Amino acid sequence: MFIRAANPIWSFVDLTGLELNDEYYMFFLTNTLPYLTQPVFKDPDGITPWADPLQFLANGTMPENLYFNPGLVYRLEIRQGNSTSDLLIYQVENFIPGTGTSNEETAIFSAQNMISNPQFSVVNFISPYTYVQTVPGTYQLDIAPGWFITFVGAGTTVLTQIPLSGVDNMNVSGNPPYALDINSTNWETVTLTQRFEGNGAIFSNGAIAMSATMRAYVSNQPVSFLYQPSSAPSILLDTFFVTVGTFNVYQVAQITGFINNADEGNSAYVDISLALPGTGQIDITNVQFIGQSVPLPDSFDVVEDIPLFQEQTNERTIDQLFSYYLNPLLDKPIPSYLVGWDFPLNPAQFNGSSVAAVNTGANGSFYAWDQTIVFQSVTSSAVISRGAAGEFVITPASNGQFAIIQYLNQIQARKILNNDIAVNVSALTNQVGGVKATVSLWYTKAGSLPNVAPGTYDSLVLTLDANGHPATFNGTWIEVPLVNLPAATFTIGVSANTNFNDYPFTGWSLAGNADADLATFFAIVVGTGTVNAIQTLNINSVGMCPGDVATIPAPQTFDQVLHECQHFYEKSYDTTAKPGTIELNSQIIFDQTYNYLSTNFYGYAAPFGAVFNTIKRAIPVVTLYSPNLLNTPNSVHATMYANGADNADGDVTLSTYWTPLASGTKGFSYKPISAANIVTSTALASTVPASCIIAFHFTADARLGIV
Repeated sequence: MFIRAANPIWSFVDLTGLELNDEYYMFFLTNTLPYLTQPVFKDPDGITPWADPLQFLANGTMPENLYFNPGLVYRLEIRQGNSTSDLLIYQVENFIPGTGTSNEETAIFSAQNMISNPQFSVVNFISPYTYVQTVPGTYQLDIAPGWFITFVGAGTTVLTQIPLSGVDNMNVSGNPPYALDINSTNWETVTLTQRFEGNGAIFSNGAIAMSATMRAYVSNQPVSFLYQPSSAPSILLDTFFVTVGTFNVYQVAQITGFINNADEGNSAYVDISLALPGTGQIDITNVQFIGQSVPLPDSFDVVEDIPLFQEQTNERTIDQLFSYYLNPLLDKPIPSYLVGWDFPLNPAQFNGSSVAAVNTGANGSFYAWDQTIVFQSVTSSAVISRGAAGEFVITPASNGQFAIIQYLNQIQARKILNNDIAVNVSALTNQVGGVKATVSLWYTKAGSLPNVAPGTYDSLVLTLDANGHPATFNGTWIEVPLVNLPAATFTIGVSANTNFNDYPFTGWSLAGNADADLATFFAIVVGTGTVNAIQTLNINSVGMCPGDVATIPAPQTFDQVLHECQHFYEKSYDTTAKPGTIELNSQIIFDQTYNYLSTNFYGYAAPFGAVFNTIKRAIPVVTLYSPNLLNTPNSVHATMYANGADNADGDVTLSTYWTPLASGTKGFSYKPISAANIVTSTALASTVPASCIIAFHFTADARLGIV
């Protein structure tokens, strides 16, 4: 026959004196490890068990019909939640139903371990790993998610992740799957640390407890537990001498008092550290740091009130490492919609990397590099160059505002606008106080773009406001909204080193708007406030991707970026050669016809053409250049070879002898229109081996805003 228990459990208050409610649960357990569930019943016959854990009623009480086995001893736990990882409020040990006896304890410390990766289940090295420094100094090594070691002096450490079996764990609380073996020689100090960012006074005016399960290999090894705020005195919790042989638990608790850490926000932190011997070998696992900030009762015992290490699965340990992986995941590059705006890879095909100031007139725009239009508020101000890291550099010849603009055509525009959009700008400046800048996204439903070709120099932007946001426009443009967010305005700052500053923005969305499928062109504008003369604005990349995580562009090869840029513009010249210059390398050669008359060989025009490396976005404007002439478009070089040598050659005007046969997005061709000879070799016998060729370079221009 089961019995109703005497009342230590009908009603409780929480640690602040308030009645419990239905957020709390009672766990009915065996009184000995491993504290297994021990059922309690709704009836005296023990037929219908209550749920375990059992939820408190809304008024903070338990049901009256709780029937226990009178022959058993129970452990009762009250937690703020239905999981053993939730906050422990009370525990009742040695509860014997019917006697009213128990050993009730208040759980001053939260049972939730603050340490990530406490059993070193995940490490950053291939085990074993030997770390050596021969020059004395201070060195820091990230050894595992959440953990780093600081070495002072010169020495050697071998790190080993030791897998533990169930047999190994027979006497180890928490059943750790792994331990970290640290075997050091000749260092001055070795300190194992986990850092808690953003709170430099955690558990101030409360109590903290720390424990670790450890074993030594040679003699007793000293290990100190330390609480180290970023700008407040360290607290030495205790120093233990770890014994040789089996694992033992070493634990300490201490009232903290007031932690006077003046650091704020992300600059504040607390290091929880284990100071290890500079020479010695220790295995460590089950590291636990817990605390409580509520006022401590008079009965608080810093030793008796330390909870045991709370065992959890390896999967749960990995789940709790998201804080470690968050920033690397945010920084993980995502392929960008934009073309050529990972600027060190931009081929700068038509102008080369260095572009002199262009006389566009005030508030004019011009193509500087591939897929990169530059707006300048003052004419002949923007001088473009490539920086030491390959970045795009604007150096004003006079004070003015600038913007870089990229257009994308209809297919990409509608794809982009049907997603949420994120943008990351990676840039720096040497202008004291920085440069104001704004990222804005735009689309149009018009059938054409403003004409940015030389002589007109019009882009989307007609003027900018003081922060670099377009104020007036060429054409009709609609801004993509930042949903419930202000404009993406920021200050491009200086950098103490060569690292570029990242400025991420999210929240653009036109998804669900009918215009997303009506847009004909898309544009991104990164505009600036005033940049002073001779200062520099260095832009390393602009990445634009779908979703809510803004990153730098994903890695690509130069060839991949060149291929993408050639969709808009292609040249036959070598990569570094400017179109229109004398350049024999990579010239295209086609055979022409010839005949022999009297003592001369005569060369005549024949059909020829070329296939583009990349399909163009539209039928391009094709321009041919003789490899031998400087900046003379629409000419080719004709050569008559006789007896294995160049016997006669010269540049000829294309339109005199040929006319376009066909031109498309994949290539072009010409046909002859003249019977006149294009080149003549004189005073030769008919038996002399001969041939006739033409040589040329070409550009195919399908840039948006020009074609």
